[in-house]
Amino acid sequence: MNDAKSATAFSLHLGNCIKRLFVTPVAIAGLVLLVGLSATGGTWWKAKLDSRLMLQKDFDSLAANVATRINLRMRGYQHVLRSVQGLYGASSHVTLREFRRFVEAQNIQQSYPGIQDIAFVQIVPEAGKKRHVALMRRQGFHDYRIWPEGISTEYAVLTLQATADPGHRRVLGYDMFTDTERRAAMERARDTGDIAFTGPLFLLHISPSASKEGVQVYMPVYRNGLPTRTVAERRQNIIGWVCAPLRMRALMSTPELPFAHELAFRIYDGNSAKDMALMHDSAPEQDELRAASFRSEHSVQVADRSWLLEARSLPAFEGKVEQNQGYWTIAGVGIVLSILLSMLTWLLASGRARAISLASKLTRNLRESETRFRLMADAAPAMIWTGDSERQLLWVNRAACEFVGADSIEAFRRAWKNGIFPADRMEYEALRKASQQQRAPFRTEYRARRRDGQYRWILSTGVPRFNENGEFAGFIGCALDITERKDTELALQQAALVYRNSSEAMIVAEVNLVTRDLFITDINDAVTKATGYLLEDVVGKDTEIFSGLDYDEAFYDSILQELIAQGQWQGEFWIARKDGSRYLSWLCLNAMLDEGGQVCKMVALSHDLTKLKEAEEMIRSLSASLINAREDEARRIAHDIHDDLGQQLSLLRLNLSLLPDKMAESPLAYEGMVEWLKGAADACMMKVRNIASGLRPATLDMGLGLAIKSLTDEFSRTSGISCVLSNDLDLARQVDDTLATNIYRILQEALSNVVQHANASRVVVMLLERNDNLCLQVSDDGDGFDSVAPQVRRSLGLVGMRERAAMLGGEVQIISTPGQGTNVRASFPLRK
Repeated sequence: MNDAKSATAFSLHLGNCIKRLFVTPVAIAGLVLLVGLSATGGTWWKAKLDSRLMLQKDFDSLAANVATRINLRMRGYQHVLRSVQGLYGASSHVTLREFRRFVEAQNIQQSYPGIQDIAFVQIVPEAGKKRHVALMRRQGFHDYRIWPEGISTEYAVLTLQATADPGHRRVLGYDMFTDTERRAAMERARDTGDIAFTGPLFLLHISPSASKEGVQVYMPVYRNGLPTRTVAERRQNIIGWVCAPLRMRALMSTPELPFAHELAFRIYDGNSAKDMALMHDSAPEQDELRAASFRSEHSVQVADRSWLLEARSLPAFEGKVEQNQGYWTIAGVGIVLSILLSMLTWLLASGRARAISLASKLTRNLRESETRFRLMADAAPAMIWTGDSERQLLWVNRAACEFVGADSIEAFRRAWKNGIFPADRMEYEALRKASQQQRAPFRTEYRARRRDGQYRWILSTGVPRFNENGEFAGFIGCALDITERKDTELALQQAALVYRNSSEAMIVAEVNLVTRDLFITDINDAVTKATGYLLEDVVGKDTEIFSGLDYDEAFYDSILQELIAQGQWQGEFWIARKDGSRYLSWLCLNAMLDEGGQVCKMVALSHDLTKLKEAEEMIRSLSASLINAREDEARRIAHDIHDDLGQQLSLLRLNLSLLPDKMAESPLAYEGMVEWLKGAADACMMKVRNIASGLRPATLDMGLGLAIKSLTDEFSRTSGISCVLSNDLDLARQVDDTLATNIYRILQEALSNVVQHANASRVVVMLLERNDNLCLQVSDDGDGFDSVAPQVRRSLGLVGMRERAAMLGGEVQIISTPGQGTNVRASFPLRK
């Protein structure tokens, strides 16, 4: 037992010693330094390798650029041969002079320095060999022959040359079929119909002992107009080749090839770097003196052959290795950072106790800050809330709980989730989601149910929170009940709408009680319509701009005094228009008070009295006319009764008193007196009927149709004017007595106007029943008049007709033009 306790104690002591020795700030700092230096070494080695790889990529890019330029240059040379082929395609026979002039126009020496010559190789069959040689000698080539000597079925003879110097001329007559390499290229060109290159070979015009530093290019030429679609057709119709010897040294030594000071290159025929396939070496001496640090190979496709471009770096490029030694900077920076990091580690490790103490203090401060925040939030009238990363509520203040009547956060969550108005819930959630994604605050309005069940408008704002890793941690926000504000805004909008669209002219002016001035601040559209003034014409100006009379200062002072004392003033006021005219209005002024109860603004409401005054004047005129008409009618009836009917009745009474004397005198005298009395009685009866008819036509008792017919017949008989009646109303149809009387009187007035003013020869009267309306139309072919003239519109007869129709809910239209007659149309609704 004692041994076990001793072993345990020893183990604990050893552990503490190890901890004191190795788990110290110095040990930890040393470990950090070791790790930092190891990381620096690895980074240095990686940066060195990356630097070399980058230079290798740059070198590969340079070599690829050279390969691309060689390929483009060879394509240009091929285009030269195609142009000469085109010369043969455009001509049935090309002479030596034409051939050389065409080639000289290509400016080959300057534009294509690698081309040594342009020539034409003609196929000569064995049967035509002698004739061909003779023809060439006649053209001036006296020593011309086909060489090398030999017998063959056909020869490929060089017959035309663009260059006339002796070195090239000695090749004239050469049979290229005798060279295996040349013949193979020519046959490929013949069979494919395209350009073919030879491999490296000796150029005949230079020197037989020269190295193989050239290639020959061939382009087949076929007989014009013959088919060449198949190999057999091409072999049958071939007449020769356009060819060009290319000297690789001249081809590659032009200044167009870039980066010549940074790299050297070799060109091999084929896809392998064999000495026997070497065609060109741009710097043979460099390869003998040193080994290149960078190499690159690229394949160049030239027509039907592949060339291999082998590039190797020169000292100018390899000097970039020395320039690009940033990895040493990495090593230095890494060592310094490792030392600094180890020192920082030592400081941090030694300051652990201070950090723990500071953390405790910060924790206390944080709790105190949170307590203060909660107290302030609970005292605020706004609803304050916080949420988590799942957009669930974590905490709300007292105002929020009181709004929904909840006593816990769980109860608030349920009440709030179910309390948002269904039509607003989806938009509210979508806005919060968008705010989280965009990392931006949100602001929205929605409706929520209060604890009393009433929906209230809520203005809610929220800000997304993110932790130190940039992850969404939740929202913090507040909400305000803005129902009263929304109601006020709606009332203001409605008032503004009424103000702007009101048909009554309204003016708003600012009242200056010191200077006793009223300055206009706004007018509605009705003011502009009534006066012609735009808002910009009057804003800031005194209200006297609308004064249509030269009112004195006492008048304005009395208005202002009543406005201040009573809060309003109203009365008639002449208003001036922008064009200088004026109109009478009924002006109502209402005062607006500031917070101190003083008049600060005035709202004026103006109603145009022009039509009202005109109506009053017309009513007075009609009343006077009606009184005069009644007096005239009474005088006429009194005249008819007193002067005519009264005299006849007096005479009848006198003769009745003489009747006994006549009876005594003789029977004949008595009978004569009786007959005279009968006639006098009949005349009195007729006069009574006429007077009664003037008050109300008796024919209306028989129906409107018969009354109209009787009136038109009487009009034709008495006036001598032709009157045509078109009546689709049943003659015995009974119409409302008032309606029938007024239609009858309107027709009487219209016919009377025809007799008095129209000077017409024909009148058409139409009485129609259409769509529960009774229509009367009177047309004449008379002189006519201007129906819109003011004096015509105020005519008592026409006004009387319109008044009769309006009284029965109908209307009268009078259409007339001078010289084109008059048309009177009256329409009345039939009473059911």
